[in-house]
Amino acid sequence: MLDIHQSPAKKGNAQLIKAQRSRGQDNLEWLRDHIDATDGTTVLLLLGGKDVLSHRLRTAQSHARHDLSPSHWSDVFILADPAQVGTQVSAQAAPKAASTSSQNLPQLFGISLTPQNGFGFPPLTNALQEMTMEPFLEPKRFPNIAVLRIPVACGPVFEALEQFKKQSNVVNATELLARWLAYGWGVAPNPLLEGLGLPGAVCMDAVFSAVNYDLTPGLANHSCCPEAIWQAVKWWQELRQGEDGTGKIISGAYVVSDSLP
Repeated sequence: MLDIHQSPAKKGNAQLIKAQRSRGQDNLEWLRDHIDATDGTTVLLLLGGKDVLSHRLRTAQSHARHDLSPSHWSDVFILADPAQVGTQVSAQAAPKAASTSSQNLPQLFGISLTPQNGFGFPPLTNALQEMTMEPFLEPKRFPNIAVLRIPVACGPVFEALEQFKKQSNVVNATELLARWLAYGWGVAPNPLLEGLGLPGAVCMDAVFSAVNYDLTPGLANHSCCPEAIWQAVKWWQELRQGEDGTGKIISGAYVVSDSLP
């Protein structure tokens, strides 16, 4: 079992709201409705796919849930520039194809097991990838999405991302990538049970730790996964409040259209 502490909170985070898509909205259009590009904080995206590999990743994370049900989430990324989301042509003002085929789609940083531009040679960047939202636009492929506003200035976070590329001696994300690919392809057991987290989530946890923000209280960085981030956002808000009740609580919105049995 995954060594993860339960939050003492009796209620979930009130600043995390459920927000269904409007009819016909893709994930970029939904994101545009629920993002604040002016506050200077760092934005994380959680995504949950319906393809076979995504399902395997979501099922693997059931050990991070008290009821052992599969996670809603398969991927996690940092949004490079929240303001870029608002530059897309509105679906109401132009045909949808013009909106979603733009070369200026929002950029993401993270570690995907199915990267948009291929793996290249992962050791050169400690497996960190830069890609666009293009693979994640269609709700039929990625029905679950959450936008999380982390109350940390984005500048230091991006500096920590650059440092992460050179710190494989601290967190070897390339090794994690190889282990999870083996699991995803059905030739190795669940790495999470060995304390080896999903590489994208481990990267996020390490980067925020570098700027003194604990993204997943009560969990070892190297066993982080998207579900652990979700649980921390949903249930550990009291720890982040501080004595004066303000603190640094994560806020955001989400839609879950696919729950695995």
